[in-house]
Amino acid sequence: MMKDILDKPGPILLLGLATRTGTTHLQHLIAAHPDCYTPPSQDAQRPEEGDNRPYMGEDFFLYEAHLLEPYLDALLGKKKAGIEHRHADELWAHVGEGLLTFARGESTAPRLVLKTPSVRGVEYAARMFPAATVVVILRDPRDAVASVTMSWDYSDFDAACERLARNAWLVRNALDDPRVSIDVLVRFERLVVSPEEVMRGVLDRVNLDAVTYPWEELETAPVRGTYSNFREHKTKPFPKAPGFNPIGRWRSWEPERCQKFEEMCGEATRVIGYPMDEPEWKAKL
Repeated sequence: MMKDILDKPGPILLLGLATRTGTTHLQHLIAAHPDCYTPPSQDAQRPEEGDNRPYMGEDFFLYEAHLLEPYLDALLGKKKAGIEHRHADELWAHVGEGLLTFARGESTAPRLVLKTPSVRGVEYAARMFPAATVVVILRDPRDAVASVTMSWDYSDFDAACERLARNAWLVRNALDDPRVSIDVLVRFERLVVSPEEVMRGVLDRVNLDAVTYPWEELETAPVRGTYSNFREHKTKPFPKAPGFNPIGRWRSWEPERCQKFEEMCGEATRVIGYPMDEPEWKAKL
């Protein structure tokens, strides 16, 4: 039974460092490939009568995976009627396969693309989804925090910094742990500046044929989820405005905010490859 799962084309699981790090944008770029399917988002459209597809713009399958651990351990721990421990990996994989079947609905596309704007639970990916390719997208935490606080009135700067710092360390520790599966690492900034180069690398790593990709649509790909329209329109697509640049949002911060970020999130930002060595940044500290 485990072989049946491993023999299928595996899903592509896209995890963002946190909210506002480009998961929606990258998901749509990958899902533009004709071999891919991604469940429709409830933010972008509403189901018509008779449409029974699951609407789940973000799945959070791994985010909540820790809740499964005590349940499955309890099943495996029964002395008489329980499941033998030698079937533990198979049990985890079949739970994951059930979730994928639900997300896929009636689609017959070879590859399912799912996304969650968090890396929480990435350590469960190999057990729940052994055939999956895990893609993690990173963004400069300063810009992510700036975008979060501009997108939601209720967002708290300190809480956003704490979340980004926690998740950055999760990524760093996952990359250092051979038991944790992160197959592709994408930087949002490179995706913005060199979209074709980055996407060719992503397609190669996730085993999708670049020849059939609609490259002509890449340069005109719409903006999704940017803070300027997020409050009202969520992830609905909008044409790029002239001069649109999501890089360097932090530059509008006052020195006090930069200093607070440095205190709360500075080390975590550096360990995932953002040195924060710009003269303008240093001048504000």
